[in-house]
Amino acid sequence: MQWAIGSDTQTSANEKSRAIGIKSSVIMSNGKPEPEVVQRMMNEGMFTLTGKKTVADAWRTFFTPDDNVGIKIKPIGGVKLSTQPEVVNAIIRGLTAAGVKENNIIVYDRFSYHLIKAGFPLNQGISWVRCYGTEPTDGYVRISIMNHSTTNIPYTRTMGHGRSSVRL
Repeated sequence: MQWAIGSDTQTSANEKSRAIGIKSSVIMSNGKPEPEVVQRMMNEGMFTLTGKKTVADAWRTFFTPDDNVGIKIKPIGGVKLSTQPEVVNAIIRGLTAAGVKENNIIVYDRFSYHLIKAGFPLNQGISWVRCYGTEPTDGYVRISIMNHSTTNIPYTRTMGHGRSSVRL
């Protein structure tokens, strides 16, 4: 079994998994993670996990330049309790150092509005890292009818025009 197609690390079925913990007393400043500290911690963790000496070599242990990489985050807790953008950005820097193309990296969760509330800007374009919800509200939207039940109704949104409509 390989860690990633084309990677240089092989494992056997009997090999145990490893978890690496990195601590820092200076990671938070004014209630937010310090990006430089997060990056140092991510790098140190990858060096420890892989035994490699450079960021690119460490990440190439798991990823190749031809990979498409999905980063599933947990944004439902809003800005304070969700996956932090600083951590995701450190992962993205590691992936790009390994040669993964920016547009082959997708940060995602179920709903786009959760991503926005957690501080992740949406991008469905053809450049840079993509970030979007996998279940946009186009098509159906869940609503409560007179606070008694929940139902799915057809819903149409015209992108870019700020208009929406409900088909009953």
